[in-house]
Amino acid sequence: EMQAKELEKNLKYFIENVEYFPRREISIYDYDAESKDIEYERIKILNNIYNNKSKVLITTIEAIMQKMIAKDTLYNTTLKLKLTDTISHEELKKSLVQMGYKRVDLIENKGEFSIRGDILDIGLSDNEGVRIEFWGDDIDSIRKFKLSSQRSTDMLKTVEIYPATEMILEDSISNV
Repeated sequence: EMQAKELEKNLKYFIENVEYFPRREISIYDYDAESKDIEYERIKILNNIYNNKSKVLITTIEAIMQKMIAKDTLYNTTLKLKLTDTISHEELKKSLVQMGYKRVDLIENKGEFSIRGDILDIGLSDNEGVRIEFWGDDIDSIRKFKLSSQRSTDMLKTVEIYPATEMILEDSISNV
């Protein structure tokens, strides 16, 4: 692991988009006490691979040997929303929970979502989120916002929301 991180550091000097893919931590302790940093780092890298943004990926034998969710299963849940789309609030909440997002009152971190009336906030990164405003079930506006100030920054026409974790909830269990 230390050698892989050192190799990543050295390669970043020569090449852009070099990433280190860590192994999944398996905790035998209380789930709430566990840090989500590695989990969020892994899903960020998987999203970059899916979008062809990663040029070089460095990892360890342990990380390669761990079982992973199938690509189709992971990215089948991706939400692609655009202005004037119609989607029910219940369907959207269900999709976000299936994708590993946690419902909270106020967004402070990535992997969280909040609903206040006709406004849906989703934490997409450490410092940025997306705010979707509805008129009934129609999307009226999509904006980026800063998590620290909760202020909107940019207007968007479309947004893609990727899973927050590798652990995706499915409606049914097919091949146990």
